[in-house]
Amino acid sequence: MMATNKTVTIKNCPEVRFKGFTDVWKQFRLGELCSEFRSGEFIKAEKITSSGDYPVYGGNGLRGYTDTYNHDGDFALIGRQGALCGNMQFSYGKAFFTEHAVAVKANNSNDTSFLYHLFGTMNLGQYSGQSAQPGLAVGNLIEIETLVPDKTEQAQIGNFFQNLDQSIALHEKKLIQIQNLKKAMLEKMFPKVGSKQPEIRLKGFSGDWEQTTLGEIADIYDGTHQTPRYTSSGIMFLSVENIVSLQSKKYISEEDFENDFSVFPVRNDILMTRIGDIGTANIVNSDEKLAYYVSLALLKPKKVNPEYLVKAISSEIVQKGIWRRTLHIAFPKKINKNEINNVEILVPMCDEEQSKIGQFFKKLDETLVLQQQQLQTLKNLKQAFLEKMFV
Repeated sequence: MMATNKTVTIKNCPEVRFKGFTDVWKQFRLGELCSEFRSGEFIKAEKITSSGDYPVYGGNGLRGYTDTYNHDGDFALIGRQGALCGNMQFSYGKAFFTEHAVAVKANNSNDTSFLYHLFGTMNLGQYSGQSAQPGLAVGNLIEIETLVPDKTEQAQIGNFFQNLDQSIALHEKKLIQIQNLKKAMLEKMFPKVGSKQPEIRLKGFSGDWEQTTLGEIADIYDGTHQTPRYTSSGIMFLSVENIVSLQSKKYISEEDFENDFSVFPVRNDILMTRIGDIGTANIVNSDEKLAYYVSLALLKPKKVNPEYLVKAISSEIVQKGIWRRTLHIAFPKKINKNEINNVEILVPMCDEEQSKIGQFFKKLDETLVLQQQQLQTLKNLKQAFLEKMFV
């Protein structure tokens, strides 16, 4: 159980504490809290593989695996060099730490898990040397001062965040599993190049799929070629960077929208990137008026189920067709609207099969979104507690 400290005026204890703890936190140098605080050892690159007995940690986290170890036990790791200088990792059991990672182990009066989370709140990267390759010196790190409670309170805090980290890791693992399932199903539920039937078929359906083109099953348009005149409110304006969410903080006036958009996206239409990033599609699920830039193509389905089409665009056949018709020498690369019309696609003859495939992936996407939201909620919760449970 936790309690909120509302009486402290001097910042020597956190805002939120576990019940029963009232003593002020005491000041120490980082080196005084640890029995070990030193860099790891050099290892040849050829000794690091994609799989092996022991993980290898460097300045930016996990580098791979090797057949030997130089540490055994629980250690907090500080990235000493590299792009993520000052980042924190935690290692359990046997592992190899390179010279670009600083291994930290608490002494008998302190808790290693607590120190790991404490150091993570301290932005240690700010103490790196100002050079082309930023680096942290152990001699400087051990002299940094901080406030800590007694070991009993440290252990409770460390255990609390360890459990929270485990929950986050489980949600991340589940998210990856769902993402991998979606990727596998996209590969197996649409025909591969040279075939007219998918590897996995929904029960009750058979026969070849029909070969056609995007232009035969949808009317295709591109967005305005004019530089938009943005306003603080009005009609939402979408570009290539908005394809995932179909949300934007850019707007144009109602007047400009009426002048420039005789054709515009409506519910169940599909927007697809065509400049820079090419071939990423999303379906419109809003009745709100939307304006869109030339970097997006608008597909208005006429002989195909929209939910099916938006996923079929991700299939191997369609993506390869888009790639072949893309102007790769252009900068940024692009595919012209007329070329999109000619991209080949395979479509089930049966409307019901189209609908069921579309619904299958729609439910999978909804599961993905829910999992992402749950994961983000946990991360936000952790960040809130980090801000309130440390001084």
